[in-house]
Amino acid sequence: MTLEKLLADGRIHPARIEEMYYQSKSELESHILEAGEQAALEANVPALDPELLKLLGRLKFRTSYGQNVLDHVVEVTQLAGLMADELGASAKTARRAALLHDIGKAVSPRGRGPARAGGRRLSRASTARTEAVAHAMEAHHNEGRAPRRSRP
Repeated sequence: MTLEKLLADGRIHPARIEEMYYQSKSELESHILEAGEQAALEANVPALDPELLKLLGRLKFRTSYGQNVLDHVVEVTQLAGLMADELGASAKTARRAALLHDIGKAVSPRGRGPARAGGRRLSRASTARTEAVAHAMEAHHNEGRAPRRSRP
């Protein structure tokens, strides 16, 4: 974005480069938040924490196996909601878990240990998520334990 602005302007010198860099950085942060908000809207997952929306928006700039990660989580969210409805389960919980299942990739782009650890930390960080959502996020990488169920 900075290069495009500089080339369009034509004035390329150190002070102008710095100015355009900070302007682009500010615009990018706004764009990331908008992408996260749009994804949550498309996925029908309301009331997400603004920090989660920013992380979600960062997924727009990540790919995994050639697929855009933000597009992937929105598609998975729609499928999870449909499956939950068919099974008589909570579509709201399924959609929330599906939307957040790869959120760790926004913390670490490599997709290995740190992303999984980041996702695990995020799954437990917010009181807005239920135990079922946290478990689904962790179980996505076969790392979560089954939630405890009370015995009758």
